[in-house]
Amino acid sequence: MRLLIGLCLVVFIGFESCKEDEKTTIIEATDASILVVNEGNFNLGNASIGMFDQSYALQSNVFEKANGRKIGDVLQDVVRFGDYIYIVVNNSGKIERLNKTTLVSERYNDGFTSPRKICFFDDSRAYVSDLYNDALYEIDPTSLEIKKEIACSGWTEDMIHLNNQVFVVNVERERLLVYSPNLNAFVDSIELPKMPGNMLVDKENNLWVYCAGETNKSAQLLKFSTQPLKLLNTITLNPLKEFYPRLAINADKDELYILNGGVYRLNINSTHLGDPIIIGQGKTFYGLGINKINNDILLSEIVGFNLPSLVHIYDSIGQEKKMNVKSGIITSAFVN
Repeated sequence: MRLLIGLCLVVFIGFESCKEDEKTTIIEATDASILVVNEGNFNLGNASIGMFDQSYALQSNVFEKANGRKIGDVLQDVVRFGDYIYIVVNNSGKIERLNKTTLVSERYNDGFTSPRKICFFDDSRAYVSDLYNDALYEIDPTSLEIKKEIACSGWTEDMIHLNNQVFVVNVERERLLVYSPNLNAFVDSIELPKMPGNMLVDKENNLWVYCAGETNKSAQLLKFSTQPLKLLNTITLNPLKEFYPRLAINADKDELYILNGGVYRLNINSTHLGDPIIIGQGKTFYGLGINKINNDILLSEIVGFNLPSLVHIYDSIGQEKKMNVKSGIITSAFVN
């Protein structure tokens, strides 16, 4: 009888171990992997991360597989920094730090109000923008603890570290702000058009800011020098159907890619746009990214906000390579 009970116990423990093992899957990301950011729907908790290899074979739900749980609601930002991947989950009010290879979550902090973007200054300081908090957060990248809140009224969005300063888009105040972490103060600012959003830096350390503008009015792409902060050029684009403007840059940082119905390519020294290299053709393009290994263009198409997005891959001059890859809900970005 004891032997029978012992055998049953062994079988039960073995079964439970198998059940436990089935909860997670080993994920192996590399530096060549492209993370596919799927925002998910507000209040539905269906955000996810996919992962492309360089042949554009897609693994879906890699965070969920690696951690045995869902990400949360809504996935706003994914950034690689050092040995980690950081994710910002807006409506869940949290930031998580993942192992860059396994995507296993190693730490999280859910004490934020409505975090939007994360920007790293050095190994001990990172900054988080926020929709509602009227402040930037300074956090420790290792512990994710909030070190301090920096008063900054209005909705803050994209941020970039450059020249020992952090450039911050303030959407609500329509300003580009310059914060000095070493001085613990905002040291400069300049006015922007309506609805500023995505920004990036080119190889000449010029800063580009893409502004959506008002409904049915032209969007604008602005080029700034950063030492000193000065407007160099303004390029007018068609009115945006998308709420949030998308901007990307190639590996050499000398060609911009601009999502505006279709996709335009712009040399950083050009002063005007030519024709689009990818035409929208009635598609609702939403997310834009560049494969930094070969400069392929990755575009997401929204076919319904409760349906999987479609991802289309083109080469750097807009020729089709792979089309209609089914992704997650509301694919918004590609990170490599």
